Amino acid sequence: MRRRWNAHVGPDDQRDLLMDSARETHSPQWTELCERIEAVLDQHIRPGLRADGGDVELVGIDADRIVQVRMQGACQGCPSSMFTLTMGIESTLKSHIPEIRFLEAVP
Repeated sequence: MRRRWNAHVGPDDQRDLLMDSARETHSPQWTELCERIEAVLDQHIRPGLRADGGDVELVGIDADRIVQVRMQGACQGCPSSMFTLTMGIESTLKSHIPEIRFLEAVP
């Protein structure tokens, strides 16, 4: 499930579109997984990224439970973004949601 979002759509609207897409194409467990991922991102990841002018967008989850995310803002071109992705975002998500296999950054 990969979607390209309209640049004029805000983060809350993007989340609503992702949840709608999950409901249309996947089981309730899939929707619940998306909601759990968003909750961890909101509580543990986004505050730190936003403090530095960045953000992360949940793009989708594939059938193998690989989570696709897009780095945004200052994180988008930052040389440390891969470190942030693996050591920060991926490790935090996997510690809270062990069924996630790994994260994949998408452009």
